[in-house]
Amino acid sequence: MPGTTDSPWLSTAALAAELDMPESTLRYWRHVGRGPRGLRLGRQVRYARADVESWLEHLAAEEDAARPDADPLRTSGPASRAGMTPASPRPATTRKRTA
Repeated sequence: MPGTTDSPWLSTAALAAELDMPESTLRYWRHVGRGPRGLRLGRQVRYARADVESWLEHLAAEEDAARPDADPLRTSGPASRAGMTPASPRPATTRKRTA
């Protein structure tokens, strides 16, 4: 039955609750290709538990490979734990002045 802990499929809401994160974050990660693989069924998205577990293991392996002791410049925090790196600063732009 969908929505139960025995189901091999999770909705976005159920997965967000299990990971204790906003649904919007999961939707964004799916949009940019950073989240677990999801299956679109009409207007609904479902995540296979096996895919979620594989994705989490992949994130853990990436974090282990990039331990702070291996790279003293790397900072820890929510972005690094999620497999994301902080955004680089935007280059300064100049505007043309109109007379």
